Amino acid sequence: MPSAIEALKHWKQTDNKKYQKIKQILEQVCAMPKTGIGKPEPLKHKLTGLWSRRIDRENRLVYGFDDEYVYLWQARYHYSERSEQSSIDEAVEIDLEDNNIYDTDKDKSKQ
Repeated sequence: MPSAIEALKHWKQTDNKKYQKIKQILEQVCAMPKTGIGKPEPLKHKLTGLWSRRIDRENRLVYGFDDEYVYLWQARYHYSERSEQSSIDEAVEIDLEDNNIYDTDKDKSKQ
């Protein structure tokens, strides 16, 4: 399963329409994590604490959030087990102004 940052880069390179939809969903997630487009729903069982929104019929955006941050777990395929995901420290930042995706741990040092 690719990490969220790899999935976002994949969509940016291969399907701009889907990438733009994901950006729109992410804008809403940041503003209103529990409501908005993509039919947001809390996940259950091993994924309790995470939320999901539909990108399309086959792909889901899986994320968590707290009072300060949104944590993106998955942006491609359907749900996967939380234990297979990388740590929550792998935050993804989207710059909606310049359409860039940043892995906050690696790319911030380049600015």
